[in-house]
Amino acid sequence: VSLQDWRERYEAELGSLKSFLKLYPDKFTVIAGEGRHFRVVKTSDGPAMRAIREIEDLLKHPECDGRIEVTRWRERFEEELGAFYDFLLTRPDRFVVLPGRGADDFRVVRTRDHLAARALEELDHQVGDASFDGNVRMPHWDEVYSEALGTLKGFLESRPDRFIVSAGDPLDDRSFTVEKCGDDIADRALKEVEEQMSSPMHDGKLRVSRWNERYRESLGTLRQFLERYPDKFHIIPGENSKFMVTRRSDLKAIQALRAIECLVDAANYSGFLEVPDWESRFAPTLGELRMLLESHKDLFEVSFESNGRLAVERTEEGQEWEAIAEIEEQLALVGNSGHVRIARWTEHYSQRLGSFRRFVEAWPGRFTVIPEPGNKFSVAKVPDDIVARACAEVAEEMAHPGYDGLLKLTSWSERYLPFLGTLRKFIQSRPSRFKTYNFGNVMYTFPATPSSSSSFSRRPRRTGVASSSSAAGPGVAATFAPRPVYSGAAI
Repeated sequence: VSLQDWRERYEAELGSLKSFLKLYPDKFTVIAGEGRHFRVVKTSDGPAMRAIREIEDLLKHPECDGRIEVTRWRERFEEELGAFYDFLLTRPDRFVVLPGRGADDFRVVRTRDHLAARALEELDHQVGDASFDGNVRMPHWDEVYSEALGTLKGFLESRPDRFIVSAGDPLDDRSFTVEKCGDDIADRALKEVEEQMSSPMHDGKLRVSRWNERYRESLGTLRQFLERYPDKFHIIPGENSKFMVTRRSDLKAIQALRAIECLVDAANYSGFLEVPDWESRFAPTLGELRMLLESHKDLFEVSFESNGRLAVERTEEGQEWEAIAEIEEQLALVGNSGHVRIARWTEHYSQRLGSFRRFVEAWPGRFTVIPEPGNKFSVAKVPDDIVARACAEVAEEMAHPGYDGLLKLTSWSERYLPFLGTLRKFIQSRPSRFKTYNFGNVMYTFPATPSSSSSFSRRPRRTGVASSSSAAGPGVAATFAPRPVYSGAAI
């Protein structure tokens, strides 16, 4: 029943289609989708649909070779669906079973992927022929392929790695011509991977759309392809067959940034940056020094002299560290009950840091927010013993031979998340202990050097008030005198 048809004929008396279906759970199972979308199966098909989804999820994994095993099939599904192999044979609309090396060895592919491979074989043969005139002739497409692959034109357009589709007769919207893509398939895959890894949102996990369908036959699995370029990609193994990928150039950039920090922090630094071995050591991988500096404005401020020299200095630390120091000073006072009052937070801090409560909640590695009756709350420093243990574990991992800057404390969520927030947040909240470098959404962590930890200095305070005992913020005005410099050395 189409949604439009339902609205016109039934909705006035029976309500929405989804609500109606839910009235008959003995007949229908409603499966939620994205937003307001949903699917419907007969209730008797429920276990079968769950099994199908699990099998398809396994087949989607980039490293899957078709030899799959559904966890506890006998216990969960066999009574209703039969043996795993027999079930696959009952769903030719979803799966194709290919024989393997022995009687019990077989591979599973999605029917769509199997048909796509057959269609591509036909298309490659036709388009690659010397006499091909740009017009694809596949009169059997609708009968053999359309149910799984859609229209011929749509399928061709979904494979820009293989075909270029152009408009044909201007008087016929359905007319089009096709030519074979002339680029090398490995170059296209490499370009797609590098574009994704250059994105500011790249988090170390590659998500190349339809890799198995588009590239696997020619290039192997995604991981096998990446391993052919050890000069470009650094692969970090994860649980089971999962992995993360970073650029080799990131590691070289970190070496360069640490060398620059040593020069800028030196007592005899003139204010003008010159890296003696830049051209021979770093330029072949990273390019111009100026480009690296400008891509890390969180670390350096760059200006130019008329003679082309680079004037470089450390970026001034953000207001957040001034606020953190002020909050921690109050919490350390004898008799403080956690009701922090900050000099006119609204005037001095809120424009950059937001509301007081939102700010302390954003730093779970340093503060715990304790709700109180009404909209009130108090603030406590996170327990020093837990912080010390977490810091010790991080330091122990960083001391391992071959440490590459990427922390892998797999038990963090279970052991520390309720007390210290995510590992990333905790590391960022301890600049006196850890130095971080960010490339996109990938964070590298190293022990802080004395120069980097001492750079978190406290600026003089100003006037005003905000209080943790009130949700609104402003309280009684007060003036705070400048305090000693905050070194950030304490945990």
